[in-house]
Amino acid sequence: MDETARVPSGGRTTGRARSADPLVAGLVVLVNLLLCGWLALMIIGTGLSTGTPEDAREAEAGQTLAGQVYFGWLVGGLLLLALLRLPRSALCHLASLLLPPALLAIWFLANA
Repeated sequence: MDETARVPSGGRTTGRARSADPLVAGLVVLVNLLLCGWLALMIIGTGLSTGTPEDAREAEAGQTLAGQVYFGWLVGGLLLLALLRLPRSALCHLASLLLPPALLAIWFLANA
């Protein structure tokens, strides 16, 4: 019996998704690294202030927004990639969003 005959959808979508998984994983890593860089610049930029209370509130709001974008992107990406059944892309998404902040924190702690 043909393998595609047992799968209701014919297995075409799953086969295409699996064959595209390495390409999608590469694109996911690239976009995630760009996002991490943008968020880091956003946090650094909001940390620059003149010391007035208004600047402190704006800095806190910018850092809160950066955190919300980061965790929303992390969770949303994992859910989307799990829904699309792209396991390699999901693991690359997780690694590319968790490793840069962890390495930066380790670097800061080592140089403190």
